[in-house]
Amino acid sequence: MAAKVADASEDTATRFRVRGRAAIALGCEGAALPITELFAGQGMAINDRPSLGLLNAVLGKAHAAALRGDDTTARRLQAEGRRVFDQAGFHKQTSDYAVPHWRLDVITSLLAARLGDETTAVAAQDAARADSRWRARPGRGVRTPWGRRRPRSA
Repeated sequence: MAAKVADASEDTATRFRVRGRAAIALGCEGAALPITELFAGQGMAINDRPSLGLLNAVLGKAHAAALRGDDTTARRLQAEGRRVFDQAGFHKQTSDYAVPHWRLDVITSLLAARLGDETTAVAAQDAARADSRWRARPGRGVRTPWGRRRPRSA
């Protein structure tokens, strides 16, 4: 539905971002792999400029590849995603959909775990935890990597 509305807008950036966002959401959840790959492929075909849409499409496709057992493709796409992240500079943005360093680390940790790479998974988790933007704040609970707050433990 969102892709149809985005297409009707005739705005390339919107079409691209919607598909990338769908790909990363489905890929990380491990849901509807054919749809994940479809949206990722469509997004990557619309535009290959380093952007949030491309990052999400590439990493969504990497998760789908890992879940299908194609470790070589998953690792190649993970490296490509990191290059896009480093080139785009959007990690400085703040929104629910932005990808700061800690969010990339969370996505990397999940992908590495799916690939059986415990060392990389743990290192990425540790890096995400170390990011001061989601550590405990006095009297305000703990900010999780997904932007939600949970009460501090007593």
